[in-house]
Amino acid sequence: MGDRLGLRRRWSRSEWTDLVKADLTKLGHELGFEVNGCRRHEEREKAADWSEWVWDLTWVDYDKVNNVTLDLPLIVESEWTDDLGVDFEKLKVGRARHRLMIFRAKDSVAVNQKIQYLKELVRMYRGGATGDRYLFAGFSTQTSDVHFDLFVDPRCV
Repeated sequence: MGDRLGLRRRWSRSEWTDLVKADLTKLGHELGFEVNGCRRHEEREKAADWSEWVWDLTWVDYDKVNNVTLDLPLIVESEWTDDLGVDFEKLKVGRARHRLMIFRAKDSVAVNQKIQYLKELVRMYRGGATGDRYLFAGFSTQTSDVHFDLFVDPRCV
């Protein structure tokens, strides 16, 4: 099948982050949202409307007439080191329709272990609510595969 996405290339952490932000920014714009994230991209359609806010990237449903944020459809954190804690804590406490955590691990076993760990952090969080949505995207450096896991908080409040 080849390497259509260039995943086998040795990207630096900042290159990975810029590429992910550029694609998510473009998608957010296509869906009609303003985007808080990276503004330094040389291609305007991939540049965010605003610099980073609380999270690495945020889609904002913004009412320009009344100058008010109506909703945060998506908040994103990415972490390319083994320490997911601080970045995930920001994501966990954020109120948004969807939360996306992007990370890397050595292999699919390690990716799945990290996903289980993150799910346990969600379960332990007292401020969560039934239906809170998390998408975990774990990149295996061994196989260059991305493993996705959607977790919807099942708690009863």
